[in-house]
Amino acid sequence: MGIKLTLIIIDQSLFYPVFFSKIYEKLVYNRLSQYVEKFCILNDCQFGFRSNRSTSMAVLEMTDKINEAMENNQFSIGVFVDLSKAF
Repeated sequence: MGIKLTLIIIDQSLFYPVFFSKIYEKLVYNRLSQYVEKFCILNDCQFGFRSNRSTSMAVLEMTDKINEAMENNQFSIGVFVDLSKAF
């Protein structure tokens, strides 16, 4: 019973396109995020995929609006749509 070693040689040139695409993706994301924030393109109620806006903040805002409606003897309704499997 000995230890069996396997040597796999991988062509390093295969890693460069992946590395370059990750850098390019990060660059485009940062520039696009700055543009969207600067010109207020997204609604304030948009929480997904934005910095400093987590899902817990969305839940907190929703509960605040429900509490406010209850205090004013108004109705509140929630419609939740899961689009994660739509695409």
